[in-house]
Amino acid sequence: KAFARDRGLGEASYAALSPRLEVYTEVQRLIDNVNGQLASYESIKKFKILEHDLSQETGEITPSLKVKRKLVYERYHLIFDAFYDESY
Repeated sequence: KAFARDRGLGEASYAALSPRLEVYTEVQRLIDNVNGQLASYESIKKFKILEHDLSQETGEITPSLKVKRKLVYERYHLIFDAFYDESY
């Protein structure tokens, strides 16, 4: 929310902010900063900002805050598959 306020976007929701170019650009900038300190095999190459956080309410996280990988893959397999598509 501070990101939105600092850029005059008001009190926009996470879902409203996630597809915005400004948000993607800022996340890419942060990733580039971290990647600069990592070996190429450790770095983040591609990413996607979801319209919501993974949560217990959506069933994607366990009560001990572990990601339910099988469920997450089933829900987002098209996104994961696109990461390996050369045209992405």
